[in-house]
Amino acid sequence: MQTGTNVIRNISFGALTWVGPMALSLIATPYIVKALGLAGYGIYALVLGIISYSFNFGVGRAATKYVAEYQGTGERPKIGPIIASSLALSLASGAFAVIALGLLAPWLVDNVLGIGGEFRRSATTALYIASGVIVVTLLNQLFGSILQGLHRFDLYSKLFNLSNFAVVAGNLALALWGFDLTALLAWNLGVLAVSAILNAIASKRLLSDVSLFSGINGTALKTVLFYTGGVVGYQLLGNVLLLFERGYITRVLGSDQLTYYVVAMAIGLYLHGFSTSLLLAIAPVTSEQTNDKERLKKLYDRSTKLIAMIVVFVTAVLLVSGGEFLTLWMGPEFAREAAVILKIHTITFALLSIGGIAWFMREGLGVPKHNLIVSGICFVITLSLMLSTTAYGNTGMALSRLAGFSVMFFSIFAFERWLFGNVDVAFWLRNSIKLLIAASLLAGLLFLLLQMLPVGWPSYIASVACGGILYCGILWFSGYVDASERNAIFSAIRSISA
Repeated sequence: MQTGTNVIRNISFGALTWVGPMALSLIATPYIVKALGLAGYGIYALVLGIISYSFNFGVGRAATKYVAEYQGTGERPKIGPIIASSLALSLASGAFAVIALGLLAPWLVDNVLGIGGEFRRSATTALYIASGVIVVTLLNQLFGSILQGLHRFDLYSKLFNLSNFAVVAGNLALALWGFDLTALLAWNLGVLAVSAILNAIASKRLLSDVSLFSGINGTALKTVLFYTGGVVGYQLLGNVLLLFERGYITRVLGSDQLTYYVVAMAIGLYLHGFSTSLLLAIAPVTSEQTNDKERLKKLYDRSTKLIAMIVVFVTAVLLVSGGEFLTLWMGPEFAREAAVILKIHTITFALLSIGGIAWFMREGLGVPKHNLIVSGICFVITLSLMLSTTAYGNTGMALSRLAGFSVMFFSIFAFERWLFGNVDVAFWLRNSIKLLIAASLLAGLLFLLLQMLPVGWPSYIASVACGGILYCGILWFSGYVDASERNAIFSAIRSISA
């Protein structure tokens, strides 16, 4: 059973899977965009989106739940068949991706994505490479999920960071040396293949008494299939939505406009990625404590407060200074095109991040089908609005995404009623008021400082830092973080430092 300090420690290690790669990505993105050009980067981002969502069915997530659950219940012999079944399904999904993209790549480029001219050939080749990337990504996820289920977030963090640093650094170097997007994707394929091998070796060493590659039985296969049914369902919905969104922008507005859209979205994705990295420990801990409602409520409340504190801060900063940030990061012309989209995406992914606690707990409790229902509602609303706001270009697409994905935030109240029997209105009111006061004062101070100080990274960073100190100070003295939470955080920091 995980103690509060160990949970915080695992959450902190999860955060390390985000901080390093995010920092390097922020540095690398302007150079890669400049090297590939707006149109070239748009196609690169489109292919990366297909890799991230299409055919990526999340089969490995079953390993996180059942490795953690069987470890907690002392049923270790059951782990092998679960992993073997998950591996078989991952390989089957990968084979399907290779065949589908191998056969459909030219048709997708010509008729779905509408990519022509000088980029047609490279886009088609990129999709062929993408099929291989999907296979190794599925294996990476499976073996990474095993490490998460074993609560080895320290090891998972190191391997994840190593892989991401290698991918981003290699992409930057290749772009600066004049290589095209196919070379960048080939580098991704090679790095992820090595990463999958390292994750497999680490998993095998930690489960030396368990056969990871044999022992499939009907019971384990049914268990994995039943669990992943909901996961595959909402992944498919995400695939369709992403293909429509990015394909539509590419066909109607052009791949250069897609670059503005996805780079602005990248900041929201960084925020969501950070919150997700903090929540990686939620699913395995929930799997161990399925029947302990009191512990689950404490886990839920603390996770919600932590994520809300972070996303409200980032949202307040970017709503006030998003234009200034983009100007410094990507240049004034880019900022003029993408500043409004950045702010919309920031709100979208902030709401999605807060809703992530309920999302991960549903998976830990073995009911990903609930996430499928939420995703279905989100999908219908988002797609309907995107079809009706085509005249508003990127802004209309971003607002449609915001409206649809807000469903995921509001679904947390249905989750509370389902799991705990009621919605804790007092909890939400008390903490929302404290966050609102802190965020308002932060926004006011940041606005004044940006008006007074000269334009530049030093001034911007100093202004955000001053606002952050004020924000944290208000939350600290208002009692937003209580004594037990502070002690757990400090203990985790000492543990990680040691």
